Amino acid sequence: MHKSNRTIIRKGDRGHHYYLVFSGRVLTMKHVAAATLNPFIDPGFGFGQVALLTGERRNVTVTTVEDTELIVLDARGNRGRVMEGLRDQQRQRFTLLREHRIFK
Repeated sequence: MHKSNRTIIRKGDRGHHYYLVFSGRVLTMKHVAAATLNPFIDPGFGFGQVALLTGERRNVTVTTVEDTELIVLDARGNRGRVMEGLRDQQRQRFTLLREHRIFK
C-alpha cells in the first residue's frame, strides 16, 4: 500500500516495471504545453508501458493522490511476456477504435 502523495515513478528514470492500479488513484504529471485530457489513472488501468516498449527513460512523473495499492510487474527477466501483453493490449484498443464509425 502506497500512502497518498508518494511518487511512484519520476520523469527521466529508467523503466523496468509496469504498474496496475488495484485500488486508489494516481496522477500523471508531464510538463508540456498541451494539457493532458485526463491525468488520473484509476483502478483497472496501468502505467509505465512507454519506457518498456521504447527502451527510453520515463516520460512522466506519477504520484499517488490517495492511498493506493499497485500490482507491479518486473520486466527484467520477464521482458518477453510483459512486452507481448502490452502489445496485445494495444492491438485490442486499436481494434475497438476501428470498429466505431466515428474513427473511420
